[in-house]
Amino acid sequence: MATITIPTFTTTVPASELEAGMAVWLDGDRRWVFEATVDGESIRLRIEGFTTPFTVPAGWTYTVHTPITPSWITAAELEAGMQIRMDGIRRVYEAEIDGDTMRFRVEGFSTPFTVPVGWQYSAYIAPATSAA
Repeated sequence: MATITIPTFTTTVPASELEAGMAVWLDGDRRWVFEATVDGESIRLRIEGFTTPFTVPAGWTYTVHTPITPSWITAAELEAGMQIRMDGIRRVYEAEIDGDTMRFRVEGFSTPFTVPVGWQYSAYIAPATSAA
């Protein structure tokens, strides 16, 4: 079955970088940030699932989920593990160039198929993370 949720990438940010509208992982669930206001060396947060606002040090970190915007790429640029938009969002299991065609195995299809290497797909590519 095709995935219908838009893929996201995760990163860890200090509380001082949180903004209203972001999604964070907290207590094992994705929760929306309704307010993130700097108050000196602390941040006042109003987050989904909490009945009252609370304050945390500006340096505390949170895992943030950011939607990945799809990019148009050719079939030749696809790799196993990528997610592409077809009749839903589907994971590519295999992508091998064979001359002027690309052989694919894609989530939800029972048999591999081939397409010209120049065909374009809307692919969800997570941004590269910098090494610390």
